[in-house]
Amino acid sequence: MKYPERIDKIIHRVLESLKIEDKLKDYAVIQKWPEIVGENIARHTRATGIDDANLYVMVDNPVWKAQLFLMKGNILKKINETGVQLRDIKFTIGKLKENL
Repeated sequence: MKYPERIDKIIHRVLESLKIEDKLKDYAVIQKWPEIVGENIARHTRATGIDDANLYVMVDNPVWKAQLFLMKGNILKKINETGVQLRDIKFTIGKLKENL
C-alpha cells in the first residue's frame, strides 16, 4: 500500500511545474519600475502589467511616450539584467493613478 506524500515533499514540485518563481520575478519588474527608469520618468509612467514577452506601461502624455519609445532598448537592457527576459515594452497613454 502506498501512503500519501507529505505536502512539504511535493510543494516544490508543484510550484516548479506552475513556474510560480518565474512569474514572481516577472511581477517584481512592475514593483521595481521606478528604480529601473529613475524618479523623473517614474513620475510620468506606471508599469501596469507583464506577460511572457512584454511589459505594459501607462504614460501620462504623448511627448513622454515618444521619448520612452526612443529609450526602449536601454530600458529593456536594464530589465533583462535583472534576470527577466522581455522582448518589448508596450506604451499606452492614459491617466495615471496617484501612488497609494
